[in-house]
Amino acid sequence: MPQKTAVEIAYEAQKRATGLFTGVCPYTLEHHYHLNINNTVINAFYEDTIRRHKLGHPPFGDEQRAAWENTIWKFLRSRYMKYEPKYARMLPKELPRDEHISEKVLGWLEDYFKTFINYTMDVPEALELFAKEDKTDYKKEPRSD
Repeated sequence: MPQKTAVEIAYEAQKRATGLFTGVCPYTLEHHYHLNINNTVINAFYEDTIRRHKLGHPPFGDEQRAAWENTIWKFLRSRYMKYEPKYARMLPKELPRDEHISEKVLGWLEDYFKTFINYTMDVPEALELFAKEDKTDYKKEPRSD
């Protein structure tokens, strides 16, 4: 297998830092992981949640991570709704349990949402608002009724 060039390595790193969704693989599908915590902005919310709730590392079990992802998804969608309501309405209200989010949000809709998250949204303000709104007790395993 040929070695990757510096440009290819840099491109892949940039893609990981800005991509919104996890890759689709059996593990992410089984545990309903949708959001890429390597994304710079999503990771800021992830680390802030860990710090505020004093969770330590690794902070979440699979069900807790899925609960956190649903909470952050609803929050990010609501922030986008204030910025671009027409397109935000096209995003699912909740992360799907039957398929990966990348099957529902793709193309220009994903690009617009990704641009908002990565480059437009006021992240420090959003972190403060999320901290006020997030009342989830992540120390307990959520019930899967």
